Amino acid sequence: MAARRTDRAERLLDLVSFFLAAAGRPASWEELQDAFPDYAEGSEDARLRKFERDKAELLELGVPVEYQPPEGGEPGGYLVPRDQYYLRDLSLAPEELTLLTVAGSAALQQPDFPFRADLAHALDKLLFVQQGASRAVQAPVVHLPGQGARAGVVEALGRAVAARKDVTLRYRSFRGEETARTVSPWGLAWRRGAWFVVGHCHLREGPRTFQAERILALEVNASRPKQTDFVVPPGFDVAAYVGRAPWQYAVHGAEEVEVRLDAEVALLARGRFGADAQVEALADGAVRVLLSVRNREAVVREVLALAPHAEVIAPPSLRAQVERIASAIAAVHEREAGPVERVATAAVEAPAEKPAVKGTPSAGAVELQERIRRALFLIPWAVRHRGCTVEELAAAAHLTPDEVLAEIDFLRLIGRPPFSPAEMVDIDVIDGRVEVFLPQGLSRPPSLTPLEAAALDAAASALATEGGEALASARQKLRAAVPPAARPRFDDLAGRVRLAPAGLDPETARVIDRAIADRRELQFTYWTAARAEASRRTVRPLERVLHQGYWYLHAWCCDRRDRRLFRFDRAVDFAPTDRTFVPRAIDEKARFAAASLYAPSDRAVPCSVVIAPGPWATDETARRLGAATWQHRGDGSLLLELQADGSAYPVAAVLTLAGSAELLAPSGLRTRVAEVARAVAHRHT
Repeated sequence: MAARRTDRAERLLDLVSFFLAAAGRPASWEELQDAFPDYAEGSEDARLRKFERDKAELLELGVPVEYQPPEGGEPGGYLVPRDQYYLRDLSLAPEELTLLTVAGSAALQQPDFPFRADLAHALDKLLFVQQGASRAVQAPVVHLPGQGARAGVVEALGRAVAARKDVTLRYRSFRGEETARTVSPWGLAWRRGAWFVVGHCHLREGPRTFQAERILALEVNASRPKQTDFVVPPGFDVAAYVGRAPWQYAVHGAEEVEVRLDAEVALLARGRFGADAQVEALADGAVRVLLSVRNREAVVREVLALAPHAEVIAPPSLRAQVERIASAIAAVHEREAGPVERVATAAVEAPAEKPAVKGTPSAGAVELQERIRRALFLIPWAVRHRGCTVEELAAAAHLTPDEVLAEIDFLRLIGRPPFSPAEMVDIDVIDGRVEVFLPQGLSRPPSLTPLEAAALDAAASALATEGGEALASARQKLRAAVPPAARPRFDDLAGRVRLAPAGLDPETARVIDRAIADRRELQFTYWTAARAEASRRTVRPLERVLHQGYWYLHAWCCDRRDRRLFRFDRAVDFAPTDRTFVPRAIDEKARFAAASLYAPSDRAVPCSVVIAPGPWATDETARRLGAATWQHRGDGSLLLELQADGSAYPVAAVLTLAGSAELLAPSGLRTRVAEVARAVAHRHT
């Protein structure tokens, strides 16, 4: 058969087959033009540009096309080193494989996770080379439900971070101000259920953090930015920016604040105020907390959330601020409530504004990459699983059987010059089973691309704190799986996209995981938000869960005789007991996967709360308070309904908004808000 003209997907795959068949012998530009007519038409510059575009596309797909200059009388040319093309066994230990697959699979379930396609291909390749590996450790459940971010925004931000491209945002701040910003995005991080982008804001002339949920429109710069215009600061850690507590936000100058927590809530000190706080135990069981504060309002909200068991000791001006706000809340709730409206039976959100996301790859460009990546995986998988059914191949490739059959028809067109029958991929379906007789060198998938490895590394960052040496080793092996020429790009990306959950002490994680593995009952002291009290619990631990940025223990509670979730930052003094247990069948199969943590009991009481017009009257606030239903009212306020199993949580939810919320009903809880607020005001007088 003569050399043929092809569409671009075929030509790129033909190039891969051509280079692999050369077995390391470089092909000159003249040879490439003879083999591929598409490179023999037009001017010399046009032909070279077409080949350079194809070469760049292959590099992006993990095919390391290199130019070897003439040496020792041998002509120069282009080649693909087979030892760099084929994905080698990563030699992951069982625990390393578990950590990567659990984190990667969980991140893949989050609709907003950037580089989802790259992550999916990375996992497919990982499981291809690690066949037969078994899980030797109890895997934590990593649950990352997406919420809030507008469609396409996080994906576009991720691509801009990877390509170092400026973005233009239309952004609505917490205070409701809308501005146009040009931002050089340094990194992207997920924390406490939300995505944030950190970068240099050209409007404010400094580093800023933007919540993706508040980005109303986004455009990625179509041109390549100058390197000098977009330099990521040395040692940049995106988690350090989004991991700051609200009182650390730069609203005013820094000042030292002292807070006292009574014995009733003392165990919450470290979880609420973080590792940067100085915590000192006092003789009466209370604790003294010293904070460096740059946002007073956030400290006021934190103190009110723990009312009446928290007190600002210094400075006096902040004590007075707490007293004023608490007195105002008490005065509002001591008056008779106005007419109580019923909230709609389903959440009624503000009409979603369709975001304008521009500058992202076209659908055609994305499909081209996906088709080639599918082909480079489908053929090796069918070779390894000779005689697999169409359905099995479809499941491995995440396609339908009909889609697999269409891909097989396409793969029959792939080969290498001169495109004789012996040079074409020979793949067929015989009696419902897939047979590959001539794979044309495509017997193993290509190496991880920098973006695939970085996507899996970003997913693994969710377990970074407690993953320890095993996860550090796994992430190093990820880097080693990227061809040497592409590692600088991986190094540039690694760490700039992170999942940054609330920290979990590694020693605590080990104690919990050992108790789970040994089926050993566990005791700890736990503070229950619904009742605002601490008690000693005995549980039968089932699994460790990362949900919406916080770590939980999913366990059978021996005291409450039910399965419960216990948040780690509300628990202390974990101690395994001598008692082992055999999980009930219903518990053994119970894997946490709920979109919400809160499931009200039959005794739950509906509470009506109104949030005043302003920055808190948002869907985001309603979701974070766990509202069952909510609706926006004509005056800009937000009416929501909370289901309360006890009085503590709805009272704390109203107080923590520091005067922006009013509890309308039931009357008994309204009175309780007034009592607690008055007690706080009296304590700060």
